[in-house]
Amino acid sequence: MDIEIFIQNRKSTWFELEKLLDKIEDKGLKSLSHKEARQFISLYRSISSDLNKAQTYTANAQLNSYLHSLVARAYVHVYHEENPPILQNVKKFFMSDYPWILRKYWIPMLVSLMIFSSGMLFGALAFVFDTDAHSVLIPGEHLVMTPSERVQRIEKNNGIESLDSFPSATFSSFIFANNVRVSLLVFASGISLGIITVLLLFYNGIILGAMAMYYHMYSEGVFFYAWILPHGVVELTAIVIAGGSGFLLAKPFFFSSNVTLKEQYSLLIKDLVKIVLGTSALLLFAGIVEGTISQIHAPRLPYWVKLVFSFLEGLLLFYYLIFFNRRKVRS
Repeated sequence: MDIEIFIQNRKSTWFELEKLLDKIEDKGLKSLSHKEARQFISLYRSISSDLNKAQTYTANAQLNSYLHSLVARAYVHVYHEENPPILQNVKKFFMSDYPWILRKYWIPMLVSLMIFSSGMLFGALAFVFDTDAHSVLIPGEHLVMTPSERVQRIEKNNGIESLDSFPSATFSSFIFANNVRVSLLVFASGISLGIITVLLLFYNGIILGAMAMYYHMYSEGVFFYAWILPHGVVELTAIVIAGGSGFLLAKPFFFSSNVTLKEQYSLLIKDLVKIVLGTSALLLFAGIVEGTISQIHAPRLPYWVKLVFSFLEGLLLFYYLIFFNRRKVRS
């Protein structure tokens, strides 16, 4: 191989890669345009080939050293680009990955919502038309006194319900652990072909619907919603998401595919892990709210304040899950 002709024909290509490397090392890979990024990969492959030729057909140590340096510099950025900081990964997860995955699986999430809502409607109607079922539909601790008696006691106690055995932080962590346990149960029960998931969603809906009707019948509906909604907006959303995830677990059993059951689950597992992680964050927030704001009532914290908080919270959550970064994530 004529080394002079080889250098003359290829040196412009080497200089192009050198310019791109200088830009990358100064401003990072993200500074490259789409065209420059494609050019960078093409140049890297081409000059790797030049290095092989130079090492095979010439003994020019200076040329070999120069080409080896270029290829090594490029290799670092092609295969060993530094991982982004943890906080950047967390930000990306909550800003794009989590809401996108929920939108991707919107059908099982919608099915979960419909089952839970059906349970609420059934519970409310059963409470109205079957008085014998009251003791079954309403948790025992809420039958010790009527809703009106409970509200009067709380208002006499300056809006604070007695939580002597549970300091605020401890109570919040207890509620968070309980909510995570319930959500994971709803999610994991999907392995039962979704049957237990349906029953759990419907049952929890029944209890909520019956409780709402119970307080309405005693004209304490405002108290009930001011008590439940501050944490319930997020908590119930998380339970519905857990139910939808449970149906995802059951999906491979019902829909035939060209791949094996094991392969289908290997494709789903990453998305399911992300859903569980993101939903745990929602439950953490709900637990903090339930252990604080939800337990403070009028006259210390007016009901309208709690209801406005719940409305704004629900609006933000709805926007985040349905519309946030939608165009950016799709592209």
